[in-house]
Amino acid sequence: MINQVAATYCSNKLFDHIKQKHKLTSDTQLAKFLFSSSPTISRIMNGRLGLTPKMILIIYDRTGMPIDQIRSLFKQKVVRE
Repeated sequence: MINQVAATYCSNKLFDHIKQKHKLTSDTQLAKFLFSSSPTISRIMNGRLGLTPKMILIIYDRTGMPIDQIRSLFKQKVVRE
């Protein structure tokens, strides 16, 4: 049997960074902080929805993080077997 390895993007690292920096303890607090909904944050975290340009701008506005850093944290690949 051959193992197939799929690389996916990890938005959790981005959202975990935001939660830690702004002392948010839940995904619901994160969603409110980013003027979003909990299901939208969950979809992004689970890879069912990409990080939209609108969400990148909201993260930039709310956190002051440079856009390059936002993209860098979001684009880190996680390899799953």
